[in-house]
Amino acid sequence: MRAGQGWNSPKYEEYLQEAVSEASEIYFKKPRMGLAEGGSIPLINRINNMWPNGQFIVTGVLGPNSNAHGPNEFLHLGYTKKLTCCISHILAAVSKNM
Repeated sequence: MRAGQGWNSPKYEEYLQEAVSEASEIYFKKPRMGLAEGGSIPLINRINNMWPNGQFIVTGVLGPNSNAHGPNEFLHLGYTKKLTCCISHILAAVSKNM
């Protein structure tokens, strides 16, 4: 096994920042937030190399006691539904800029 090259997200373009902010306010009633976690995920770096000008949202659903990658890992369904709605909203908003 060998280590892969990690990934560092570039700053979002204005249209994507606006779409993410709007979706966060609508579905979570809070301003958008970012967390620089998971930089060691080599798959995202490979995808970014294929589309160097792409804008990527890398996200997941974890909550208290979710035990990521453990035998008792679970998803909080209410949060998962909100996140799914958020991503759908972002895709719809961004598609208007294409």
